[in-house]
Amino acid sequence: MRKQFIYFIAVLFLLFCTFAYAGTVKEYSAEMVVAGNDGTSVEKIFASGNKIRLETKDKDGNRISIVRLDKGKVYILSPSNKNYVEIELQNDGNYLESIAKGVLQGMGTVDIKREKKGAETMNGYKTTKYEITTNIVVMGIKKTVKTIEWVAPEYDPLPIRSVSVEENVIIEMRNVKKGPQKADLFEIPAGYKKAPSMLGMTEWLMPE
Repeated sequence: MRKQFIYFIAVLFLLFCTFAYAGTVKEYSAEMVVAGNDGTSVEKIFASGNKIRLETKDKDGNRISIVRLDKGKVYILSPSNKNYVEIELQNDGNYLESIAKGVLQGMGTVDIKREKKGAETMNGYKTTKYEITTNIVVMGIKKTVKTIEWVAPEYDPLPIRSVSVEENVIIEMRNVKKGPQKADLFEIPAGYKKAPSMLGMTEWLMPE
């Protein structure tokens, strides 16, 4: 399974955890700096109440995820192909299960456990330290990733810093700018066509 696909799933689940808890800052934009063996990249996050947008980039191009809790939907966009996948969320608030079913299309499972480890100051923020254990099974391939996260209450639970020892990846939230975000950031751009499923965006599912 491609590393980009595994990373994309992990980030998408992180976004849904963001809405499962009550951070005090509801409108902001920020950069998410990702550093690892493959180099450093800068992803972008935009949040407006119950809407959020994540922009990522890999060697195949840009990726955009739009979360709309007000509509009970997630949109995964491929700008290079001008198409998108729509994922319905469950009414019971079990967003993680919804994403697992929508993204993996029955090809795998994701299990996430979050354990509190104490209080620390990180990058100038008073934070709570957590250990996250993520078990991913996709198309028969099993992967367990343990991550240490530092979460500030105002952005709970989006981490200020996240470290994955096994993958040698560090993610930090930087350049946070509080304030209203443009409404069109959370809409599907004109000219995009709906794909029937993630299988319609096969570049995310190809093995390395």
